[in-house]
Amino acid sequence: MTTPRQRFIDCVRHAPGAAPVVSPFLPKPELLEKTLVALGEPVTHDPIDDEIRVSAALGYEPMFMIDLHAPLYGADVDAGPLIEDEAGIYALIERTRTVEAREPEIRRYYRQWRERIGEAGVIVNGHPQVGWLSARMTQENMFLLDHDFPATYAAAAEAIIVANMRVNEIAMEAGIDFMSEGTFGLELISPRWYVSGSKTS
Repeated sequence: MTTPRQRFIDCVRHAPGAAPVVSPFLPKPELLEKTLVALGEPVTHDPIDDEIRVSAALGYEPMFMIDLHAPLYGADVDAGPLIEDEAGIYALIERTRTVEAREPEIRRYYRQWRERIGEAGVIVNGHPQVGWLSARMTQENMFLLDHDFPATYAAAAEAIIVANMRVNEIAMEAGIDFMSEGTFGLELISPRWYVSGSKTS
C-alpha cells in the first residue's frame, strides 16, 4: 500500500497508473480544528497532527509548507529591521553568503521536518520571494528601492537565487519534496526579470 507522500509524488511525476491528487492548502490551525470538530474527530491542537487527521478523514494527500527564510538567512532574520535604503540591501546580500557556514544547521532543520512528517504527506519549501527580496521590506518600498537602486536591487535578487539554489539542494538531500515561489506582484513581473543580466524594472 502506497503512502500519501508517494501517491502525491507519483502524480506529479506522471508515474504509470498514478491517480490524480487533490491537496487543499489548509495552513490555519483554527480551520483544521473546526474541520475536525465538524467531522466528529478528536482535535489534538497540533497543526501537523490535526492536518494528518483531516487528510485521513477526507481522503486527500496533505501538503506541508515550511519556512524557507530561516534556513536562507538564519533563525533571527525576522528580528531585524525592514530594509529602507541601499545599505539594507547590501546587508541582505551579506546574509545570503552565510549559507555554507550554516549548512549543518540547515541540514538538521530539514531532516527534523522530514522526520516529523514522515510519509504522511509531501513537504514544500517556500518561498524565496525573489522579486520582493524575501519580503524584507514593505510592499511600497519594493518598487521604490528597485527604482532608486536598480543595480543593487538586481544584485540582491541574484544573491537570493544563488543562496536559494544551495538551500534547496540541501533540502532535497534531507528529503524535502518540492520548492515553491510566491511573492507580492509575482503575476505582474516579466519573466525577463528573473534572467540574470537582463533585469527590467
